[in-house]
Amino acid sequence: MMVSASGFLRGVFGRHFLARILGSAAAGLAMTAATTARAETLAEAIATAYDTNPDILAQRELLRAINERYLQARAQLGFTVDATASIQTQRALVDSNVTANNEVTAQTASQTLTVIQPLYSGGRLHAALQAALANVFLNYQYVRRAQARVLTQVVTSYADVQRDQQIVAISTENVGLLQGQIDQTRAKLAAKSATLTDRDQGFARFAAAQAQLVVATARLRASESSFRAVVGRDPGTLEPVPPLPDLAKSVDGFYAIAERSSPVLLSADFQERASRAGVLQAKAATRPSLALRGDVSQGPLLPYNDQLRNDNQTVRLVLSVPIYSSGAVSSRIRESRARNRSDIDLIESARRQVRLSVSQAYEQMRGSQQALDLYDQQVTAQAGVYKGTKIEERFALRSALDILNAAQELNNARIARANAAHDSYVGEATLIAAAGRLSPQTFGIKAAIDPLAPDVQRLNDRDRIPWMMAVDAIDSIGQSSVFDGVVTSDLHD
Repeated sequence: MMVSASGFLRGVFGRHFLARILGSAAAGLAMTAATTARAETLAEAIATAYDTNPDILAQRELLRAINERYLQARAQLGFTVDATASIQTQRALVDSNVTANNEVTAQTASQTLTVIQPLYSGGRLHAALQAALANVFLNYQYVRRAQARVLTQVVTSYADVQRDQQIVAISTENVGLLQGQIDQTRAKLAAKSATLTDRDQGFARFAAAQAQLVVATARLRASESSFRAVVGRDPGTLEPVPPLPDLAKSVDGFYAIAERSSPVLLSADFQERASRAGVLQAKAATRPSLALRGDVSQGPLLPYNDQLRNDNQTVRLVLSVPIYSSGAVSSRIRESRARNRSDIDLIESARRQVRLSVSQAYEQMRGSQQALDLYDQQVTAQAGVYKGTKIEERFALRSALDILNAAQELNNARIARANAAHDSYVGEATLIAAAGRLSPQTFGIKAAIDPLAPDVQRLNDRDRIPWMMAVDAIDSIGQSSVFDGVVTSDLHD
């Protein structure tokens, strides 16, 4: 039994199949809209991710741990108190002709309290404190990098969902438009004013439009999954994206901003400062140290008599001078210098990488913005072409194929315009992130001030002993600071 091509097309691309495709797309959009009772803004999505994303939370907890390392290093400037107590039982055999019982047993107790306050360590404690503080700033840059990465993902997934919703809507409209064109062609075919070729061309375009709708719907589902992964909830009805701040007019302007604010470049800088402090620590091992030590002890005066007690109180200045270490100290100095030279080279590597990221993001953003303007013109012009082609077809100046071509070109132009708008916005956000300025404040979230931003005064106020900083000042005599030239105002952006 032979089946005609036209019969096959009618069976495959009939109204029931169209209803299923349109129903699936409409259901998907309805589910997206029903996720929330009101429209969701990009700022709300960013605020949610900023507070709940596990990558950001993990970096924050790690920074809290690094803050404790600073307090541990500072605690070395204070005093330590140690107490020991012991009880011992002694038994001795005494060789004596006076007594028949020559076994002596006694139980004695002793206690010791020791207080040690370092006064000077040759700069070792001061250098350790600087290294710990450099690591605090270093890990804060890691937090900023994690935040920028997650915020970029939020912006991208938000724009992806919004773009794909638009493309599904455009594709759905295109399927409906082609269905109407097929109905008109069928009517003309019945009136002998159209050919089977006209009908089959319509069916072919209709099948392509349906396939495009299926792909667009699947892409929307994938984008929604990405949104859910980074934000932690399903996307609802999304408000249009807000405008982003215009930080600079040229790529050189973004280079200058990145030099001050990029967490990639700043993390390399603080890594070098930490290793430079390591060099100072290694050198300090060649210098003498001075500590004040006090001991209070109580014990038996005689070995087998706990009734007579001996109480001692001593205060000593303990001077330690390193003389020879079989080359260990010299080796540690060479090692720390090599690590520091490596970190100096990595600063330049980070600078080149940041400039590359900025330049690439800038060119992509500028190209997308220029393309968006051109696509706007194309959509406007193509809409006029489609409208004019339909009018001219009524007067036999255009064919059904001309209408199908105009509809396809209009559909392609609208989809290209949606992609260009997406790429332009994501490119702009990526550029701001590459320059080191993408943060919740970028989107007007005023309350999202990170409480973990390094605050040396706040750290020093915790578990503070009054003379700690005085000891640090003494220990820093003759030492250079690894924090010369740090501008902390740019570290919290």
